[in-house]
Amino acid sequence: MIDDAIPAGEPTLCSLLIDLTTAAAETDRERLIANFRTADADADTMLTLEEFTRFIHLNAEDGLGRAAMIKRHGRESTAFGRVDMDGDGLVTPDEIRAIAKARQ
Repeated sequence: MIDDAIPAGEPTLCSLLIDLTTAAAETDRERLIANFRTADADADTMLTLEEFTRFIHLNAEDGLGRAAMIKRHGRESTAFGRVDMDGDGLVTPDEIRAIAKARQ
């Protein structure tokens, strides 16, 4: 499991992403949506790794969740792999919601 490589005591990548969706206030949710749309360069409502990285960086700039920690540790690719549940190389809003719901 990807999170097994993280030292004990540090939050898992999955939990970091969940913070982006479940712990966000309504204004933070609006920023998350806006950041998703901004990162989604081709407006297909799916994020490639490059777009997902941009999404994480935008969220980090806005102080949302623990995106800054993912960015600081260069774990965007690892986080992408955790969120891309079907392994198709794309992250959808449904995948983000599903992983958040699974960890509640």
